[in-house]
Amino acid sequence: MHALYIFKRIFYSYRVGPVGAAFKYLSFLGLLGLITMAPRTTYGQDQQKGQDSLREKSRQPLGRFPDDAVVTRGSFDRSITVPGTKGAFRVGGNVIVNTNYDFDNLGFQDISFQSTIPLDGTSEDGENQFRTHVRFSKVNFDYRSPTRLGEFRVFIEFDFFNPAQNGEFVNDYGLRLRHATAELGNWKFGQFWSGFMDVFSQPETADPGGPLGLPSKRNPGIFYVKGERSANAFGFGIENPTTDLSGETDLQRSESLPSFVGFYKISGTWGYARLAAMSVQQRSTEDDLITGAMHLSGRLNLPSINEHDNIAYGFQFGEGFVHYYSSFVVDLDGIIRADGEIESTRVLGGFVAYQHWWSERTRSTFNASFLDLDLPSGFNPLAYSNGYRFSGNVVITPIRDFTIGAELNYDTIETFDGSQGEGLRLEIVTRFDF
Repeated sequence: MHALYIFKRIFYSYRVGPVGAAFKYLSFLGLLGLITMAPRTTYGQDQQKGQDSLREKSRQPLGRFPDDAVVTRGSFDRSITVPGTKGAFRVGGNVIVNTNYDFDNLGFQDISFQSTIPLDGTSEDGENQFRTHVRFSKVNFDYRSPTRLGEFRVFIEFDFFNPAQNGEFVNDYGLRLRHATAELGNWKFGQFWSGFMDVFSQPETADPGGPLGLPSKRNPGIFYVKGERSANAFGFGIENPTTDLSGETDLQRSESLPSFVGFYKISGTWGYARLAAMSVQQRSTEDDLITGAMHLSGRLNLPSINEHDNIAYGFQFGEGFVHYYSSFVVDLDGIIRADGEIESTRVLGGFVAYQHWWSERTRSTFNASFLDLDLPSGFNPLAYSNGYRFSGNVVITPIRDFTIGAELNYDTIETFDGSQGEGLRLEIVTRFDF
């Protein structure tokens, strides 16, 4: 438009004479050259530029925090960073399929509860049983973030072993809360494994209950741990008190004190050893009794046999803490007499397990464990008194996140009046981690 305007002004400005005509002609040629030399823009070029601009914008990360919107690896295994923060989270868990065949009736089929084994000569004794289930499959959420007070962590985990649900026929087991904790630095709040038990000494078994003489309890509380990742560590805290008494239970009263727990651990290239102690309160209308327990546990490495071979062990003794074992569904911590006096059950338990690695992917664990309860007089004659468990397995991890194993368990029990029972179980477990 501007070039046409200039041309018209030049053409009409010189109307007479040969000089004017010559100047018109030369001006026209010069203006035509300027037009042809000037960069030209077409509709197609405008459209291409628009598309290039949109394509460049599409390469930019979307979201509120453009610098961090691209998903990146988090600070711990299999985690991702939360955009715009230093925190990372992971959703994980596993699918566990337990398949059991009882050559002799072992009572409860989903997990080995010795207190449910039928006694010799009873109608249930000797019955073969088959059972497969996924009740110990788990799903969890893990969030961690650095702070000036140390790492902040939230961990929540569920499985499907809800005793209030009966999915034996329709397989609709409900969720059960296993862990719900918040950690800040050395402090832990919420429900997790009791500080009295030692998770790292638990041998690898196909049965979810593990060895007989191994405390296994998740308990709400507040705990402080110093040096958890160092050679020497210690911790102490309080936990929810839950004692199970028999006898005149109408006289039982709720505990007025928490259970106090503490531990000390030393470790080195040889393995580690851990000593834990715990107090337990038992109350009635006429008595207020404080009992306690000790737990020595650990692992010994055996590099002279194989790089990964080890012996795991654990021994406990004390009074009034039978409810810390997973093999019992009855009240055996003590008995309340008619006059309100409480007598506690003395407990002695333990296990030894040897693990041998046949190859980098195949290993076996051989376990022997026992539990002995010195019950006060007055208990039901058929109440559990002592038992033994022997097991051996072969476990293979052919690829990452997939494990399959087979285990043979032999259990024997004796009741308060001397009656006995036994059972043999073959268990196959497959686990898929995610």
